[in-house]
Amino acid sequence: MAAGIWRDLQGNWVFLAISLLLTAWLCLGTHPLLAGGMLLLAIGRLLWTRCLVLIGICGGTCLIFALFCQSQQYPKPAPVPTAPTTIKILADSLKVNGDFLTFVAQGQVNGRQVSLAGSYTLKNPQEQQFFKDNTLNLTATIAGALTLPKASTNVGEFDSRQYYWQQQRIRYQLQVSRLLKLTALKQPSLFDRIHQLRRVVEQHVDGLPTPLDVYAKGLVIGKFTGTTAFNEALSTLGIIHLFSLSGLHVYVLLAAIFYLGSKLFIPKSYLEWGLLGLLPFYALLAGSGTGIKRAVGVAILAIVITKSGLNLGRLDKLSLIFSIQLWENPYLMFSLGGVLCYLLAFALIFNRQVSLIGQQVMLTLASLPCVLYFQFEWHLLSLILNLVMIPFFEVIIMPLVFFNALLGQFIPPIVAFSNQLLLLVDQGLQGVAGMSGFNVTFGKPPLVVVVGLSVLSLALMNQRQKSQCKPLLRLYLGLLGLTFVAIHFPLTGQVTFIDVGQGDSILITTPFLRRVYLIDTGGKLTIPKQPWQQGTIQATVNKVTLPFLKQQGIAHIDGVFISHQDADHLGDLADLLRGMPVKQIFYAQGLMQNPQFARKVQDFQKQLKLQPVLAGQTVVTPQLRFNVVHPFKAGLGSNEDSMALHAKIGGHNWLFTGDLGKTQELAISRHFQLQADFVKLGHHGSKTSSHPAFLKKLRPKLALISSGRNNRYGHPDLQTIQTLQALKLPYLDTQTSGMITWKYGLFGYSRWQVFGL
Repeated sequence: MAAGIWRDLQGNWVFLAISLLLTAWLCLGTHPLLAGGMLLLAIGRLLWTRCLVLIGICGGTCLIFALFCQSQQYPKPAPVPTAPTTIKILADSLKVNGDFLTFVAQGQVNGRQVSLAGSYTLKNPQEQQFFKDNTLNLTATIAGALTLPKASTNVGEFDSRQYYWQQQRIRYQLQVSRLLKLTALKQPSLFDRIHQLRRVVEQHVDGLPTPLDVYAKGLVIGKFTGTTAFNEALSTLGIIHLFSLSGLHVYVLLAAIFYLGSKLFIPKSYLEWGLLGLLPFYALLAGSGTGIKRAVGVAILAIVITKSGLNLGRLDKLSLIFSIQLWENPYLMFSLGGVLCYLLAFALIFNRQVSLIGQQVMLTLASLPCVLYFQFEWHLLSLILNLVMIPFFEVIIMPLVFFNALLGQFIPPIVAFSNQLLLLVDQGLQGVAGMSGFNVTFGKPPLVVVVGLSVLSLALMNQRQKSQCKPLLRLYLGLLGLTFVAIHFPLTGQVTFIDVGQGDSILITTPFLRRVYLIDTGGKLTIPKQPWQQGTIQATVNKVTLPFLKQQGIAHIDGVFISHQDADHLGDLADLLRGMPVKQIFYAQGLMQNPQFARKVQDFQKQLKLQPVLAGQTVVTPQLRFNVVHPFKAGLGSNEDSMALHAKIGGHNWLFTGDLGKTQELAISRHFQLQADFVKLGHHGSKTSSHPAFLKKLRPKLALISSGRNNRYGHPDLQTIQTLQALKLPYLDTQTSGMITWKYGLFGYSRWQVFGL
């Protein structure tokens, strides 16, 4: 009977894999109608096989898997518990960034042993050096507090809370205020020793020069720590999967082992038995990433199947390993890494008989929709680079990296040569990635389009005659083109208050032939630190604003208005100018004499048009007209010099006031007869702004406040809130609502949206 079941399932394991995937998507995803529809189609195709064994196994397994998925959902809101006082810190999770230490810890929370995302501010250089040098799991007695990881509060922003739960099952962050006692872990388990060994290997390859150390860590232990610029280059060019994401190096290593074994006359069966013990250990050592698990799992399954005298095709092996990994993590396909890892592997199996160029074309068609959904951009040279880089990576880079990781310390000239070669590769990749003419900011396609394009790409791969491919290819390209047009020529415009924390950044766009304007960029006040305390900090504009713009297909900004000098309004200006082309900057007259503003724009003056303005002037742009109502005289950019703008957008009057105080508000009332349906309150809701007489004269329908959560200034001030209540003026605050968007369009269409927390 078992032989009959095995025979019925051969060639059909992919049905189980697809059924489990769609079950996970239905139970854990945010698009139940689409997931449910796809699952019904899969059930219909399954019933079409008329194989009762297959139908029964898929149906029963999916029912059990659905119950399992319910237990893996993010826990319901509950009071944050007390932090544990004793924790175990995993050595290979330690990361020192200036005076900021992050790590993964294990501790007792509500009577259960759980993993925690820990952080600690280092007190002195000695502490910093200790954690840099440490190779042991540590037991720590601490004082600290548990918090929930930060959820995204803007469209397009990375969601730490979601990532921690879906990929690591971490619910809480542990903020350590004091380390009371720190000792090496006594009686470490096997897994503890693996964590420690990973740390030892990491420190060993850290001794190699950069970027050789980066490649070695990425390939040997699956811990990729490249610079931000290099990461962005690989991501932009679509070749970041070469680093352990794809597990490509596992297959190369196996081929090398069997080749060397044959030359040394070691029987293949001996090598296979050895690999059955070695491969699981290597998967643990390399961090057990999705690609490595897939590659190791398929290799182990192939050996077991061969030794059992059974037969199983490549698609069946991959489907079985995929199904097993879904049981381990049902959120497997909720990240770009997981999607590309298996999507490209399935595509390679479908296209193994196609020429190398045809294979790369098919892989591009399969991966493009998912890349656009997660990253919003695509580089036109990706196809060519994959053709060149994959064999170069396989034949040259990987052997060099592994040789240097193992023996490089004994042959310094080889290390120097290898590092110089990788430096040239890095410079070349970053140079190509920087060729803006080839980088297409597509925007984020709707998920239903992504699914449709993915299905079409699989249908294309399944065709063996060119005549059958042409209609499908036309449909694929047509759907892709229509999506591009819909994203880049939207039917609606918007005014969006981006949640940049304690600061201002307001996006304004127009419908159809879209024009894009930004009022302020946000930013943080940097506190001077000693050299040992300084680390790498990513600007808010890179984490929040640029992903939000690119998600909408925005590739350039027509104009940026800088209200005044404060860091929370213009602090990220230079990062914005580096990250996206800007045509023009408008600023209050006199601000160029402010050193802080001058430094921000000095490297970009040749490519920018800088336009100073004063009250009474009008900035006329296609589809929009901004009236400058403050300042009345040139200044150096203090709060009192803030630029204030009045504009009619979508048939409604808007007033944007920077950090103006009450005195300046009343001055505007004396000089201009203004009415505003919507007003951005000055100075983040401070009591120094929002004079009742000023607001009463404006007669607004809604007030907007941009302030940071738990900010040290107490914004918005209670006095301001009382003023709004007395005027019966409703308000929205980014502190409590996240990103706030007003959309407008044809026939008076108008809608407010808040991202929510």
